[in-house]
This record gives sequence, structure tokens and C-alpha cells, in this order.
Amino acid sequence: MRLAPLLQAPIAIQVHVLAAALAILLGAWQFLARKGSVPHRIVGWAWVILLASICLSSFFIPGSLFIGPVSVFHVLSVYTLWALAMGARAARQHDVASHKSYMIWIYGLSVILSAVIAAGSSGGVLHQMFFPSR
Repeated sequence: MRLAPLLQAPIAIQVHVLAAALAILLGAWQFLARKGSVPHRIVGWAWVILLASICLSSFFIPGSLFIGPVSVFHVLSVYTLWALAMGARAARQHDVASHKSYMIWIYGLSVILSAVIAAGSSGGVLHQMFFPSR
């Protein structure tokens, strides 16, 4: 893995990738940690802030998979922001089943699947980092 493509990328991409890497780690920790505890809530809010940063920074990243002026990733960002709000609302209302469902979907679809697609998309920063051309 090479860090040069990330370090040479625009700031929006750097913020996006760093927030995503942290969100992957914190999300995994959340699944393993005891639910409902104070650390779970603190890490959960940090994760929500990271996801919002990922979504907002995505609007400043040009890329592939465009449908007119909108990227598939931009649509996913809008969905993720909505789902974050709904998941946080469910947690505040003590609707554990809904909260769990929203957060699992966000983690699986918005975080993990997006990272895999972005890493596999040739020409992108993640692809250059993990699959450097010889």
C-alpha cells in the first residue's frame, strides 16, 4: 500500500478517506462492544459525525459512476445522511430494533460496500493506494 496518492489528493478526498477509515474501525468496535453503555453512546456519536463528514465531503469529490450531474455515491450520501438521522432518532426514542437495523445497513452498505467499490474503481485514490501501477 502506498500513501502518496492520498497525500497528493485534494483535501476533500483526504478528509473523506480518513473519516471512512476511522468509521470502519469504530463501526467494528461498536458491533463488538456492550450496547447501551456510555462508551457505546460516545463512540456512536463520534461515528455519526464521521459518517456525516464522509457524506458531506463526497459532494466535493468528482468521480465516476455519474448519472447526469449526480454520482451514485452522491445518492448514497443523501440516503446515509437520512438513515443516520433516523437511526439516531430511534436510539433517542429507545427503539433498539430500528436503531440496530439502520446502523447495520449504514455500516454494511454505505461504509464497507462503498469502500470496496471505490478501491476497485481504477483511477481513484484508493485504487492507486492498494493497486499501484508498476
